[in-house]
Amino acid sequence: MLFVLHHAYSQYEDFKFGDINQDEINLKVYARDTSAKAIVLKEFGNSWFDNETGNLISKKHVRIKILDKEGDKYANFEIPLWKRDNLYKENITVEQASTFNYENGKLVETVLDRKNIFSENKHNYLDLCKFALPNVKENSIVEVIYSIESPYFFNYRQWDFQSTIPKLESIFKASIPANYVYNIALKGELPITIKNSYIEKECFGIGGGDSYRRFGKSDCSVNLWGMRDIPAFYEEDYMTAPSNFISSIRFELSEMIYFNGSKIKITKSWKDVEKELKGGKYFGKQFNRGKEVFGKNLDFIVKAETDALNKAKIIYDHIKHHYKWNGYYGKYSDNIKKAYENKTGDVGDINLSLIAALRLYGFDAVPVICSTRENGLPIEIFPVLSNFNYVFCKVTINEIDYMLDATDPYLTFGMLPIRCINEKGRVITNKESYWLNIPQKNEIKQDIALVLKLETNGQLTGEMKISSYDYEAISIRKKMVSFNSDDEYIEDVDSRVQRMRIKDYKIENKNDFTKPLVEYYNVIFENFDTLNMDRIYFNPFIFNKWNENPFKSKERLFPVDFGAPINTSFTLSLEIPSDYEIVDIPSSKSLALPNQGGNFSYDYQINGNHISLRTSFKTNYYLYSSDEYHYIKELFNQVIQLQKSDIVLIKKST
Repeated sequence: MLFVLHHAYSQYEDFKFGDINQDEINLKVYARDTSAKAIVLKEFGNSWFDNETGNLISKKHVRIKILDKEGDKYANFEIPLWKRDNLYKENITVEQASTFNYENGKLVETVLDRKNIFSENKHNYLDLCKFALPNVKENSIVEVIYSIESPYFFNYRQWDFQSTIPKLESIFKASIPANYVYNIALKGELPITIKNSYIEKECFGIGGGDSYRRFGKSDCSVNLWGMRDIPAFYEEDYMTAPSNFISSIRFELSEMIYFNGSKIKITKSWKDVEKELKGGKYFGKQFNRGKEVFGKNLDFIVKAETDALNKAKIIYDHIKHHYKWNGYYGKYSDNIKKAYENKTGDVGDINLSLIAALRLYGFDAVPVICSTRENGLPIEIFPVLSNFNYVFCKVTINEIDYMLDATDPYLTFGMLPIRCINEKGRVITNKESYWLNIPQKNEIKQDIALVLKLETNGQLTGEMKISSYDYEAISIRKKMVSFNSDDEYIEDVDSRVQRMRIKDYKIENKNDFTKPLVEYYNVIFENFDTLNMDRIYFNPFIFNKWNENPFKSKERLFPVDFGAPINTSFTLSLEIPSDYEIVDIPSSKSLALPNQGGNFSYDYQINGNHISLRTSFKTNYYLYSSDEYHYIKELFNQVIQLQKSDIVLIKKST
């Protein structure tokens, strides 16, 4: 029987701290999710504007049941507080925080010592308030009330209904004065089950006293949203930022109305944003500084080249190898000249420099602002510049568009890093901006070929060739340079494949990124002790084998996102001793995803004492909808089942 939360929420107001009922005490396992380590019993949030300061106050009250020892981490709190300087920052007050344990027939409360509340300076714009509830163990109930005072009313604090543990009930109340007009958006797949709204008369006026008499007070729109029996959000393989999918309420200020009647439009049209960006000191004015910054440095390396595409590649390679990326994202640059002189910069410095350099030599190069995969998808219905944390270049040459990013020396011309393959970006042109479906023309591609002979001593000897392309080649090249030498890298390869010894090797195109990376190995596999056995079971998938299906959920409410299409092949040519014969091999098979989404095939051929095997796995797209999830899951099931299959050999009778 499901656990039922008893409450008296006639008006859906906050619940009483420490008023814990017997059902909450007795709860040991949550029937809807028996794997849950902890569960939110009750949660109430309330946000309003302070009449004295005008600041936004956000209060949260939460009660959590710890269901087992692994759930004690949910008694540790880490609350982000944004800041600009010591005066313009968010401040937190932890009002109450306790742990409750049921001991000897009574509820025992352990109160958090305020000395154990710490503040950590995360970076220039963020502090973290951190504390851990005391005396937490299996079946403890922890309860916390805290409030945050924020001057950042432009972004009304969002409310997440869903988290990494299930919730029995989550309710959020927002009181918004008529002075502020917000765009309100519900994200995620879960439906609102509790909803109410009403007008509270004369609820807001800054300053009090004479200020009220002069300007009056405005009414407030009070909105209440809630959900019950909220499932935990489990992050899965091949998904982008969880913030894209967690059920939540989000706010974006669109307009401010002062008490004197004047208005300020906050949420602008794209036309307003375009004008702001193109004329901006840290954006448009930067990529128009090409002659000032690069003229002397680039003239001598491009003046002899007459082919437009080759000239663009020379400019791209110069910028890419001149800079060292400092690891920070961004769409602006304080000063591309200074960054160029220092030979280092963030994404904005480097890619705005690239645009400036291309424009200097007459190319149609424009910026594309986007949001990285971990940052979440940008809002499309109205422009919110804070959603965009990245910029790259689009250049058109001979009527062909190329997407360029110069932050990674391993990228080739026309190749974007996977981090900014996140559906759409906004192209800022000299005329009107527009949305661009960010193309993914490159693959995660690798071909493995093995030619082996089964020796009478039980060893498999032969050659292995691994050809890697695009993102797979980048990944391996970066791994290679992380070692002190090629020999150390080979030792690592050797250690990762069970029973394999590498006798000799050769690596081609390690430093030529325009060509596939090719690795040649002479190998020995210690597969069997001896061939005196009458029956031998041999699994041919001895390299890059899937051990389990990454798609485990019965259902999936969000897309499958590989970042790039996958294209792999594996071939094996195996010679077996003449005194053995093959009695069992898997049947050849071919499977295809709907809508030409991809395919998987494998084919066995026997010719005398030779076995040949070829498998191919290909996804034609990098993004698949949740409706296609079951097909993707089944495709991986088939791959894994095949890779578990053995070739069976028996010794011929004499």
